[in-house]
Amino acid sequence: MLMAVACCCVAFAQMKRYDTDFTLSQKKFTVTVPIEIERNQLFVRVDIGGREYRFKLDTGASQGVIYDDVSIEGLRTLGFIKSEDATGQSQQVKTVELPPFTLGGLTITGFKVQQMKRPIVRKGEDGIIGFALFHKGIAARIDTREQTMTLTDRKSLYKKAEGEVLKYKLKWHVPYVTVSPFEGSEERVLFDTGSPMLYAMNAESLGRMAATNPLVAQQIEGTKYGSHVVGHFGVEREDTITLLNLDRLKWGNFELREVHCITVQGDSHIGAPLLMHGVMIINPFRKCLVFQPYDDF
Repeated sequence: MLMAVACCCVAFAQMKRYDTDFTLSQKKFTVTVPIEIERNQLFVRVDIGGREYRFKLDTGASQGVIYDDVSIEGLRTLGFIKSEDATGQSQQVKTVELPPFTLGGLTITGFKVQQMKRPIVRKGEDGIIGFALFHKGIAARIDTREQTMTLTDRKSLYKKAEGEVLKYKLKWHVPYVTVSPFEGSEERVLFDTGSPMLYAMNAESLGRMAATNPLVAQQIEGTKYGSHVVGHFGVEREDTITLLNLDRLKWGNFELREVHCITVQGDSHIGAPLLMHGVMIINPFRKCLVFQPYDDF
């Protein structure tokens, strides 16, 4: 997860500002592109200057990332911005504009990303496309069984989509929703397809709920000491990790039962494994997520 703290670029020697908007080659379009699933995460292939690149689809990232060991001609440097990763660490990072790239016949021009070093050396991942792709005006239907993602700028296409509807609010330009991990308790969590964990709970949030809800203690399996999350800027500091077996995790009227999860020092989040259990529609026009469970789930 990468969260941009502000839209202005704070350079080391100067201040710069840039426009986070981008333009599309089509209007009133509906295109379907293949997605690839690896380590419970989603990837798409894009064409930049006749060369294919593979990007992770990460709704926990505000704009996106291009790794500094990936060669792309035509990158335009815009300045520097303060960014915070999943561990809460922050650094100044370079912001660049990608050359026009094509995704399923749709050409996107002026898309901005941060240029960073890889936190983990891993082949087959050139960068990240963040939630800006959606909240700037593209709705998406993601189906992991069909391994497709349908993109559209038509406001009416998913207006009446049936399923479990959950409104989201943007914080640092990424979507947060309200879930109930324990009966009688709610918390705001990040919808983060960049995470391979189905659910992770902020340690301080767990402590607050435990202080007022007796059901919390009954669902703690144990504790250990260490760190689990690797962010762009380092590993989270070592601390107590609580192991949980939730009776249910409630999402609107939908429930996941017997959810095994852990505490983390970053924000609570629901990750990409949720999409292995149903279709997800991201509708930025109504600022909501619509989850449609598979019939056999």
